[in-house]
Amino acid sequence: DMRPIDATCRCMVCQKYTRAFLYTVAGKEAVGGQLITYHNLAYQMRLMRELRTAILDGTFEQYVSKFMLTLFPQRDYPQWAAEALAAAGITLL
Repeated sequence: DMRPIDATCRCMVCQKYTRAFLYTVAGKEAVGGQLITYHNLAYQMRLMRELRTAILDGTFEQYVSKFMLTLFPQRDYPQWAAEALAAAGITLL
């Protein structure tokens, strides 16, 4: 698989390495785990930046709804997640 981990990610790992390469080195060499961790941290930092912006802009509920719809396009949200968000006053689309 010659694609990056995430085609929309701009981290160094997604720009330079393919899924095939990462799969090959992930369990065999320390660098594999390091590269995957680098990507995961970059993803988490981007997500937190976007969440913070949505909070400051007053669009947090819309952001969460859109994010969940991206993860679950069939709207088959996990019950626990839908219930937790409902308890926080967020209704999923």
